[in-house]
Amino acid sequence: MFDRCPRLDCQHPAQTSGDDGLCGECPACGFVFCTKCERTFHGPTHCDSHGQLASEEKVDEGPEKTEDEIDGDFSLLATVTNV
Repeated sequence: MFDRCPRLDCQHPAQTSGDDGLCGECPACGFVFCTKCERTFHGPTHCDSHGQLASEEKVDEGPEKTEDEIDGDFSLLATVTNV
């Protein structure tokens, strides 16, 4: 199962694991997160008892990136590293 990294400055596809699929890990930035509340993974602890909700924790860094914008980031990176 796949999900997206909840970090606003990342948004890369992330692999989920576990029978319930509640643990996600982003291969790009390494963030390990709960796929339900999108905060740092907290194991079997209920999301509400883990502190603030994800929407209160996120810092607004602008609009989320589209697939085309993410692909453009990779293209730019490839161009810069091949100079």
